[in-house]
Amino acid sequence: MATDLFDIHTHNPNSEDRNIYSVRLGFEPFPTDKICSAGVHPWDIEKVDYQQQISTLNSANILAIGECGLDYSIGLDKEIQKSIFEEHIEISKKRNLPIIIHSVKSLSDTISLLKKRVINTAIFHSFIGSAEQAEEIIRQGWYLSFGPRSLQSSRCREIIKSTPLSSIFLESDECQEGVLAVYDEVAMLRNITLEELKQQINQNCIKVFESKI
Repeated sequence: MATDLFDIHTHNPNSEDRNIYSVRLGFEPFPTDKICSAGVHPWDIEKVDYQQQISTLNSANILAIGECGLDYSIGLDKEIQKSIFEEHIEISKKRNLPIIIHSVKSLSDTISLLKKRVINTAIFHSFIGSAEQAEEIIRQGWYLSFGPRSLQSSRCREIIKSTPLSSIFLESDECQEGVLAVYDEVAMLRNITLEELKQQINQNCIKVFESKI
């Protein structure tokens, strides 16, 4: 049954929520019946012709760039990751599209690169970081997206309680059950109704995507 809950980031092709489907370039084609984001995931850099794949982002029918970013939990050279991330950032700026960020054990470098390139709209998907990092992201006018993994972190649950609702999105990521459970949990943490939370996320969606969803 289709829902009117907005899911900023899903890998579930069968999701019935109102969502942005994340395409991993080099591993799957662009679906013709979905609103998409696309990028070369850090995990995939050594598995695909990343230059060819990144070049498709210049004209692809997408609503956001990514997920892309830095992952220092893998063995890939950090400078290579930074270089490829910067290519995504430049296309995001050139096309005036939001960029959806994957950042693992690399938030300081990720934030630094985005500030250096003066990116306007960045969304930190599945945010798991410190309160200080969350505050810096919000100070830059960027967004935190919370998903199932975020909710497993007691530190992130505390961050959710105090983060301005105007600075967040919610996501299902790889969860096959949709985004409703995330909405329910965040509404509980904020002591607001599901409807109030849904209305605020919808306002954020309109602000970032200009009613294209």
